[in-house]
Amino acid sequence: MLNHLVIFVLILYPRMGWSITFEEAFNRALQKNETVLIQEQLVNQALEKKTQAIALVLPSLQAGYLYQKQQGFSGADANSAFASIFPTDQTTFKLTATQPVFRGFREYAGIRQANRQFESADWLKHQAKLKLYSDVAVSFNNSLSLEKEIALYKEEISVNQQRLEEIKTFRSSGRYRETDEVAVESTIYSLRAQMAVSEGQLTTAREQLWQLSGVETSERLDAQEDAVRLEAAEKYLERLEFRPDLKSALADLESSDESVAIARGGHLPTIDLTGNYYFNRPQAPLQNITWDVQLAVAMPLYSGGGVQSQYRSAVSDRKSKEIQVEKIKKQAEQEIRSFYKTVQADLDQVSFGRPRGAALEV
Repeated sequence: MLNHLVIFVLILYPRMGWSITFEEAFNRALQKNETVLIQEQLVNQALEKKTQAIALVLPSLQAGYLYQKQQGFSGADANSAFASIFPTDQTTFKLTATQPVFRGFREYAGIRQANRQFESADWLKHQAKLKLYSDVAVSFNNSLSLEKEIALYKEEISVNQQRLEEIKTFRSSGRYRETDEVAVESTIYSLRAQMAVSEGQLTTAREQLWQLSGVETSERLDAQEDAVRLEAAEKYLERLEFRPDLKSALADLESSDESVAIARGGHLPTIDLTGNYYFNRPQAPLQNITWDVQLAVAMPLYSGGGVQSQYRSAVSDRKSKEIQVEKIKKQAEQEIRSFYKTVQADLDQVSFGRPRGAALEV
């Protein structure tokens, strides 16, 4: 019974006494956010593609077993040399090793491409985390700001209610007029209406925070107020190249370069070295030959224009990725300037003691 009581208290204690910091809320969001979790799996897939690309240049080893049964010779041919060369039952057991020697440099371009694709997926994972960080920050700070705003409304309503009681008490003495009582009542009704709006906004903000991080609406939020110091806008623009979305786009551009190299390699020959070691072979004359080595060279001559089409497609894709990089650069610069102005305006409102403005999105 005592153990059950302890567990019950431990479950409820965070809601009764502890408060949730933004870092805790964000860590909870990381563990449940589907976008981040999906992106982590895409990173794992890209890592496996790197392994697969490397495997294409390494030797392969396989064991082979073949049993063949065919119609036997009859009549005079049953005792002929052909009967001994082509027996009715044939069994072959061998070990085959194959080493790719040349693939028109496509194999090495494929490895480089897999590396770029892994980098792109990894940067997209960071971008997903940053987006989640921003969403959680907006909901968390909105909730705190609205809670403070509601507390101020309650305090102001309380002050006006005391003022109203004072007016009602001393009105008979002529110190206050009826219009004074009406004005204070009107102010109270207006404050209650504004507080109701803020309470509705707080409910929405806490619901959003719960959906993002799983922080229950009954859990208290810890307000950690740190001073915000803005540098010059140019300082933030200088860091543009470190943005994860731009890094991912640049990695995609480099990956498309390797796609062009892979398509170009389709015009070049392929060379493979294959070796077999036989543990068991059919009857004479091959039964005493235990190994062989083959060097195979294949030169593509014509494939219906498919290889050239793949090359043109890769070049076109590379151009589109280049345009995409420039587009992301422009959007990022515009976003930084817009956010900078928003933060600067909000800081000015705080410094002049104005009412709370729009929520910050950093």
